[in-house]
Amino acid sequence: MKSFAASSIGPLTLLALHITGQASAAAISQGYGPIGSVTASNTGAPSSYDLTSMSLPMHGAGLELPSPANNLKLQVVALATGHQKYCCEKSQSKLYAATATLYDASLILGSQPQSVNQLTSQVLQHGGPSLTLPLLGQHYFDGNGLPTFDLQAQGFFRGQKQEHIPAPGDADPGPHGRGAVEWLRLAGLPDSVHIQSVYRVATAGGLPAATCDDTHPLAEEPYAALYYMYG
Repeated sequence: MKSFAASSIGPLTLLALHITGQASAAAISQGYGPIGSVTASNTGAPSSYDLTSMSLPMHGAGLELPSPANNLKLQVVALATGHQKYCCEKSQSKLYAATATLYDASLILGSQPQSVNQLTSQVLQHGGPSLTLPLLGQHYFDGNGLPTFDLQAQGFFRGQKQEHIPAPGDADPGPHGRGAVEWLRLAGLPDSVHIQSVYRVATAGGLPAATCDDTHPLAEEPYAALYYMYG
C-alpha cells in the first residue's frame, strides 16, 4: 500500500496513489484498508494544501448554489463514498438516511482542480483508480434524521438542508444508471464545531428507482460526492 507526497502529484490517471493488490490483515487491523476504491491512511491527518486557492463548484443543472458567507473560510474538502438509504412510502422512494466514509481530498483537488468531477465518478465506478487518502471521519444521519459529519480532530458538523439544485446533466448516474443526487448546502446547528456550512457537489450516483415495492421496503444506492466544508 502506497502513501503520497505533494511532489508526486501529476495527472489524475497517473497519480502516485495507485494501490496494487490488497491491504494485508495487519494493515487493516491498524486502521488501513480499502473502502470501495479508496484506501485510508494517516487517520485524522489534516490537509497540507493551501485551501485559499480552491474554488467551490456551484453550478448544477442550469442553477447555482449561493456563495459561502464572506466571513467563512474553506477548512477541508472531503471525498465521501457510501450509500444513500431509502424507504418505500406509497410506491415512492423516500430518503431516510445516508452513510459514508470521508477522506481528505484537498491535496488532490488543490493541485488538480479540473479533476473535481472525475474523482467522484472514478471512485464510484468499478475499475476506477485506487487512491490513498487521509481518513477524515464519517457521515451519517443522527437519531433526528439530521445530516451529521464527525471529522474527529478536525471538527464536528450537524446541519439542516437549505438550498438544493439538480446535479448537472452530465453527472455520473451511478452503477445502476439512476442518476446523481442533488447538490446542496447545509447550514450548521449550534453544536457544530469548527464547521458552519457544508456544500455537497460533484455528486455521482445515489438516486433510487423511480418507484418502489412494499415487498422491498428498503434500498441502498451507492454514491460518491465532494463536501466543501467552511468555518
